Amino acid sequence: MKKLTIFHFNPLEWYPPLQNILRVLESDTHFDTIRVITTRGRAELPVFLAHSKKIVIIRLGRSGAKLGLATRWFTYFYFYSYGLFSLLKERPGRVLYFETLSGWPAYIYKRFFYRSSKIYIHYHEYTTAAEYQKGMVLTRYFHALEHWLYPRAEWVSHTNPDRMSFFLRDVTPVKVAHPFILPNYPPRNWLRPPHEVHEPLRIIYIGALGMDSMFTQEFAQWVTKWRQHVIWDIYTYNSDAKAIEFIKGLQSSNISLREGIHYEKLVDIIPQYDVGVIFYKGIIMNHTYSVSNKFYEYLTCGLDVWFSTSLLSTLPYATITSYPKILPLDFNSLEEVDPRKLCSRNGLTLRQDHYFCEVALAPLIQKLTEE
Repeated sequence: MKKLTIFHFNPLEWYPPLQNILRVLESDTHFDTIRVITTRGRAELPVFLAHSKKIVIIRLGRSGAKLGLATRWFTYFYFYSYGLFSLLKERPGRVLYFETLSGWPAYIYKRFFYRSSKIYIHYHEYTTAAEYQKGMVLTRYFHALEHWLYPRAEWVSHTNPDRMSFFLRDVTPVKVAHPFILPNYPPRNWLRPPHEVHEPLRIIYIGALGMDSMFTQEFAQWVTKWRQHVIWDIYTYNSDAKAIEFIKGLQSSNISLREGIHYEKLVDIIPQYDVGVIFYKGIIMNHTYSVSNKFYEYLTCGLDVWFSTSLLSTLPYATITSYPKILPLDFNSLEEVDPRKLCSRNGLTLRQDHYFCEVALAPLIQKLTEE
């Protein structure tokens, strides 16, 4: 039997790229069994369900920022011991893991038990060398072990070329034998044509909301100022208390906090809006050199995208002569910006580039299934 085991320490429900990989693998005929070993998230998070019996999802313990120390360490022990036991029992020929925190079972399995196994690694985020050193001891230790895997892995990927460049620099002199770029695109069936802009303008934000790392205050105050011309809806499961308190404290009639939505249902919600917004401040390199999955999701659903000028990896996507419009904004200087001018399409031509996960994932699927 041809077997693949996937390790993803954090709950897969938080990570659309993994959900998309599983959907693509459901229709692939190469593997007889695909085991996904992950953790449970908060109770309110909609559970991802596989549509194929060959995909078995095993959720161990709980993970999340608000868990107690005992629960957290129990989950670590459970995840890593069960993960290694599963590998030794099932003996899959291929192991894919996401992020350093997921990698220990794959390392032990390949180095000490099954040298001919093939290892595949993907990073949702970029972590600097300094962040590894200042971070959790466990992650730092696992990352040191990863250096043995990099020359031997069949695949090591980041989400964009900037992040990969920094990563390769950080791990020098270790050689990464097979580096790849794997962007976070949505499914092909999300494609929607742009529609006529609403009045008032409808803006959507999806994801975690924070005060310190985002221009939440600046944007909310601008939206409030233009309440006759702008509506802003925020869909979130995972926001810090300070951000929620601030938004509620504004008591703005044109800003709404809404409960987060299961990823695969977003395609029914996003096209109802005109603009998707991304406003990280770029305090850390992981944000500065990101092209958010939300960016591609908004565009694929036909929306304009407004993003902060501090997102350097997103800047090359900015448009001048076409729509959907991709506009870098200085969120520190929005006072006199008129939303009606931002959304104007006068003199612009339609150009909707295609960003589909089925295309982006094809090289990974090929590597996973090649003999």
